[in-house]
Amino acid sequence: MSKLKKAEAYWIAPNNCVFYITDKITAHIDLVVENPKAFGLDDKDITYKFNKFGDERACEIIISDLINSDWIRIRSHAKSSKRFAIDVNRLTLKVRAILQDFAAVMLSHGFNGCVFLITDCVGTKDYQIEDVAIGTL
Repeated sequence: MSKLKKAEAYWIAPNNCVFYITDKITAHIDLVVENPKAFGLDDKDITYKFNKFGDERACEIIISDLINSDWIRIRSHAKSSKRFAIDVNRLTLKVRAILQDFAAVMLSHGFNGCVFLITDCVGTKDYQIEDVAIGTL
């Protein structure tokens, strides 16, 4: 992850592969629907969920399933470009290492002073990007 493109949002796979959402129009679910195999999903299953549950609920289910499978969802916070909302299943050692690497690379690209709002199965907590980059989670 040493090279990181500036983006509006990201998906990080359990193997630390980063997927970029570079515009404000595209949603996380759009990237999943356009590239289901990259997310380990089947397009028939995605179609089934949309047909059965409708757009909003299907999106929630698919995103929740990915996060529960240790995918990490990161997006610019709506209220500030210096805040990033991050959704994880659990802050395991592996997830902490991925976020530490992500934060360090972001710092090297000038994202100093940012705040990560990390939500896991326990709740939401704010972290300074500099703290995350040195492993303080």
